[in-house]
Amino acid sequence: MKKFKIPLIVISSILGLALTIYILLGFHAANNMFFAPQVSHVSIEEVLDQPSFSDEDYALLYAQTGIAKPMIDILKQQPDFKTKMLSFQSNYFKPQNVVKTKMTPFTNIDKVLNEKGEMIPAFELAPYENGYIFLSKSTYTYNWRHGHAGLVIDSVRGKMLESLEPFTLSMEQDASWWSYRPTFKMMRLKDVDQAFLDEIANFAATSMQGIPYNILAMKTNKTIPTSTHCSHIVWHTFKQFGIDLDSSGGIFVSPGDIGRSPYLETLQIYGFDPSKDW
Repeated sequence: MKKFKIPLIVISSILGLALTIYILLGFHAANNMFFAPQVSHVSIEEVLDQPSFSDEDYALLYAQTGIAKPMIDILKQQPDFKTKMLSFQSNYFKPQNVVKTKMTPFTNIDKVLNEKGEMIPAFELAPYENGYIFLSKSTYTYNWRHGHAGLVIDSVRGKMLESLEPFTLSMEQDASWWSYRPTFKMMRLKDVDQAFLDEIANFAATSMQGIPYNILAMKTNKTIPTSTHCSHIVWHTFKQFGIDLDSSGGIFVSPGDIGRSPYLETLQIYGFDPSKDW
């Protein structure tokens, strides 16, 4: 029987294409560490003093603070609304020293460091409730900037449900750690009451902890999956309530797939391009 041989030129072409893709992914990863505002810093005090806001006002405040309309309406009920919004604006425009650091031998995480090389918070979290979703682009493996996802399961104690890395189990984590990530997006389901989000968070807290990490975890019809990862555990939790947050509809789900979901609305961004879903 004649052996089939792959021509050397074909092998070279495949390797060349793979190398090109890897280099392009590296360029993309390096250039998505942090998105600084592309607009000029302008005064928003007169707008904040108004009794109500137009669509143009909301758009201006979002561009100047990273705080989206639904969160603005929440903050507006608080007595220190103006002070908080001005603080968000000041921080939103502050230059940051974003540095790539090792998380595992294969995975990097971007951090914000001060002049002494110490890790510091990048921004201030807006108020959050149970069932809110946190997303970040600040983690990447090799040249794939896959990001990270987490779900608020106890807003009173400031706790998230997260699946972190190989050889670990899904567990509670402090929500405050998300403020150390130079990219951040807070989202929640559209058009539902807080009682429904509380129910989702309670299921996650009581049923979705202690699950082994697996970057290749696929979707399953089981109530409790045998393995999971950061975006998979968020997707799976909501799927138990009839909500499919995977905007791509594929076998796997990524933080970006969740970030593009039409069922979610943005509440706060930092280090993200406000003109893009992801």
